[in-house]
Amino acid sequence: MNSIEACLVDELIFLFFSEAIGEIASALVLVLNVLKCVSSLSCLFSGKMSNNISVTMVSSDTDLRPCKPKQVIEWSPLYSLHVLDFFSFHFLFSFFSHHGDIENFIAILFDDGDGYLKNEFSLLSGSFCIAVNRIEKNQRCIARVPFYFHPKLELVSRSWRAVVRSPELFKARQEVGSAEDLLCVCAFDPENLWQLYDPHRDLWITLPVLPSKIRHLAHFGVVSSAGKLFVLGGGSDAVDPLTGDQDGSFATNEVWSYDPVLRQWAARASMLVPRAMFACGTLNGKIVVAGGFTSCRKSISQAEMYDPEKDVWIPIPDLHRTHNSTCSGVVIGGKLHVLHRGLSTVQVLDNVGSGWTVEDYGWLQGPMAVIHDALYVMSHGLIFKQEGKTRKVVVSASEFRKRIGFAMMGLGDDIYVIGGVIGPDRWNWDIRPMSDVDILTVGGDRPPWRQATPMTRCRGTILGCTQLRI
Repeated sequence: MNSIEACLVDELIFLFFSEAIGEIASALVLVLNVLKCVSSLSCLFSGKMSNNISVTMVSSDTDLRPCKPKQVIEWSPLYSLHVLDFFSFHFLFSFFSHHGDIENFIAILFDDGDGYLKNEFSLLSGSFCIAVNRIEKNQRCIARVPFYFHPKLELVSRSWRAVVRSPELFKARQEVGSAEDLLCVCAFDPENLWQLYDPHRDLWITLPVLPSKIRHLAHFGVVSSAGKLFVLGGGSDAVDPLTGDQDGSFATNEVWSYDPVLRQWAARASMLVPRAMFACGTLNGKIVVAGGFTSCRKSISQAEMYDPEKDVWIPIPDLHRTHNSTCSGVVIGGKLHVLHRGLSTVQVLDNVGSGWTVEDYGWLQGPMAVIHDALYVMSHGLIFKQEGKTRKVVVSASEFRKRIGFAMMGLGDDIYVIGGVIGPDRWNWDIRPMSDVDILTVGGDRPPWRQATPMTRCRGTILGCTQLRI
C-alpha cells in the first residue's frame, strides 16, 4: 500500500468514527472521489476506470438475494460498487495489490464454491460486488490468504475471527491448494520457545511459550501431523548453577500439541513409556516412537503408536535390538528408519503388523535431511546423497566444521542448516550461540549456499526441528 492509499484509509477511518451515521455516505463520496486518482485502483476495474461510478451503500448483514441498498449515491450506472464492509474490502485489496496478486483478489471475491457470485455479479455484466458477508460465510475464501496474515484478518470483524480460528480452516486450505510448508525450530535459548519460519516470505513467527513445567525441555521428539506440531517426551536440560547437577527429570511421557489455527498449546494423552533421546516419525498420519532411554537412564526397545484424532497410544512390536546410545528416525518412502549412533544397521518399519526389519545400508553418520524421499547426510565437511548402499558428493560443507549443535532439515527442494554454536577451540575458549540460517537448493551441478533471515528469538543449540504443513 503506497502513501496515498495509506492517507486515504486514515482519512476514511477518521471520518467513520467521527461523523454521524447519516453523514457516512457523504464522507465515502469524498474519499472515493479521491480514490479515482489512485492508479492502483484502476486495475481493480480491469483498466476501465471512469469518472462515472455508481456507489451503493449496503449494510454488512444485507441479503444479496436480491440486493436492497439503504442509500444510493448516483454518479452514473457504469459500475455499481456494493460496499458491504469497506474496511474488509480495503484490507483484502491492500494485501493483494501490495503482493501484485489482483487476480487472486478477484478470485476471492467471486469464488464462493457454488458459483453464485460468478453468475449473479459478473464483471462482464458491469456489476462489481465486494461480497464481504459471503467471504465471512465461506472458509474457502479466507483460506487463500497466507498463514502469516491470519492475525491481521482477525482484526477485520468478529465473524472473520471466528472463521480464522475455526478448526475447519485447515481442511479448507488443503482443498483450495493454499497449504504452506513451514519450519518449526526450538533452541536452547530462550527456554521452551518455538519459532516458525516462512520460506516464501523469509520471516520468523514466534509461538507462545511451551507450557511444560519442565525447565529447558530437551532430548524430546518432534513431528507434525494433520496441521499440528507435536512435542513428545524428553527431559530437562537445566543445570543447577551452584552444584552443576542436572534437573531431576531425565525422561517424561508428556505430549504437547500446538494448533497454528487456534494458536495455542494443548496437553495430549501421555506416552505409555517415559522416554528421551528416541526415534520418532509420522506414518499415514499416525505418530510412531521407538527406543531411547527411560527415566532411569536405561536404553529400551519398546515402541508405540499414537492416533492424533483419537488421542490414544497403543503398543506396537518392539525394536529387534537396542543400543546404549541415542537414536533418531527418518521417514523415507513411507517407512520409518531408526538409526542408533555408532551402528551401521538400520531398523525399518513398513507395516505395523509385520514389525521391524533390520537392514545394513552402510549409511554415513551425521546430520541428516530428507528431500523428495532422498537422504542427504553431512559428514567430513561434505554433503552426501545416499542412494541405497551407494553415495555421491553433492557439495562442500566445510564452513560448518566449526559449528556444532545445529539442525539440518529438508523442506521443498532445500536443505536448511539452522543455529548451533561456534567454539571453543584451542585459540578461543568463547562459545558463540548462533541464530544463522543457511540454505542449499539441491539439483544443480554445483548448488550454492545462501543465507536466510536469522532466527529472531531462538539461538544456540537446536533442540528440535521439523516441518509443518498448514
